Amino acid sequence: MDTKEQITKESFSQVITTLLDCFDQDIINENPALFQYLTDRNGVVLDDVSNIELLLVYPVKELIKSAMKIKFGETATSMACSVVVNWQFYDQHLNKIIDQFEGYGCVCDKSTYLLRMFVKSQAKDFEPNFSKDREHYWEPKFGTIEDWMNFIASLFDLYHGYPKKYLLAYTALLQAGSLAYPGKNQS
Repeated sequence: MDTKEQITKESFSQVITTLLDCFDQDIINENPALFQYLTDRNGVVLDDVSNIELLLVYPVKELIKSAMKIKFGETATSMACSVVVNWQFYDQHLNKIIDQFEGYGCVCDKSTYLLRMFVKSQAKDFEPNFSKDREHYWEPKFGTIEDWMNFIASLFDLYHGYPKKYLLAYTALLQAGSLAYPGKNQS
């Protein structure tokens, strides 16, 4: 007679918890100085949410900006630095509009490609472009390269509380997406 072990909710939960604990321990082991910084100082960093931004996030962002200026020189613009230090903000906006028209497949590759081109164009003498026939899977199939670069640039203003350029750039991409994919949702 075959005996099969039944996976219970509790045993599954225990496996997940164990895996997460291992992941947490790996992160701690890979970043001992950072972990010590967070746990030392009498808990000041973690006591107040605003302390996390002030004592941890802000200094890291400033270090990244300084490193970019060293790597690219003074041509590294505030916009390029902003994309690097606020990557998720930019990436999520691109993902949403690409997914809206082209679906979720390869959306991360497309947004990463666009953001890398934008940073390169802002940090050094580089002219972004798409391939001749846009045959690469990582290139969005709607909007011009200028539409996309303007959209990313407009996110800088949106991040700082100025939505006008963003609304214009977003509308331009919605129109381009609607032309390329008639009948797709425009919300």
